[in-house]
Parts: sequence; C-alpha cells; structure tokens
Amino acid sequence: MIWVLDELRKIGEIQPEVINKLLSEIRRSSPEVYKSIVVGAYVDGRISLSKAAELLEVSRIELQRELGKRSTHQGTI
Repeated sequence: MIWVLDELRKIGEIQPEVINKLLSEIRRSSPEVYKSIVVGAYVDGRISLSKAAELLEVSRIELQRELGKRSTHQGTI
C-alpha cells in the first residue's frame, strides 16, 4: 500500500489540483477520514491549528476543545 502513497505524492508534485479533488471527494464521502487526515497533519506539525480549524470549518477553540477531549479519553483507555 505504501506504493500507492508514493505515487499520489508524485502526482501531487506535478498536478496538485488532482490531489485537491481527491481530498474534496474524501471530505464529501468520508468526513471522518478527512478529519483524521487533517488532525494527523496538525499533530505531526505539518499544518497549524488555525489551518486545521479552517480546513475542518470549525473555530480554533472548538478544535482545541475536541483535541483536548480526545487526548483525555485516550489517556484513560
């Protein structure tokens, strides 16, 4: 499966609009997957909290609260 990601990365370098269309489709058809992508990018330091909130169409404060809830729940499991 890694090879698919590598190929998508190559396509993104040449035709970023193709990747943007794919992300839009993921957002529409699988919002939880899209959210995981965005939150993962934030957690990995690839995008800022503000950018993550913008992409998810929530306020920074809403996103901070949700991330705080997730980390609290993960800590108790």
